[in-house]
Amino acid sequence: MAARGWRVRRATPEWTDWPPVSARARPSDYADEFHRGAIEHDTRAVKPWRNYSFHTVVIPDGTTLRACNYSQFLPVTLAIQGLNLHFIQCNLVNVQVHASWVLEGCNTAQVYFTEDADGNRETVWLCRHPSLFDARTMPPPAALARARV
Repeated sequence: MAARGWRVRRATPEWTDWPPVSARARPSDYADEFHRGAIEHDTRAVKPWRNYSFHTVVIPDGTTLRACNYSQFLPVTLAIQGLNLHFIQCNLVNVQVHASWVLEGCNTAQVYFTEDADGNRETVWLCRHPSLFDARTMPPPAALARARV
């Protein structure tokens, strides 16, 4: 196969540690599909993992991140640990944004995800930035209040 231009992806360094979480490998604090546990952001990988949704992520201070997904289930979640981070075109839905972070073209909306008895999922938009979120004036929908969170 190699003689015809194919490459063995499993043998290259970019695929050795990917993905950090799977059906067989999970963090010790994994709770469910919306609370997937804490993991470290791997900046050494040639092809880094980009989907950190529903995880708590530890990122080295001063790191620049491009096109990564850190979305969370509940609004204003402390999901990212790190200072002086630079996010470029990242999905930060429901993530609490730190004052030292620089955001360029990022989605910082705060929303509630709900599901009715028939299994239909709906997104209830609250505000465009976590600094505008107020839990007193934006209570969770009745369906979410009854749900296991």
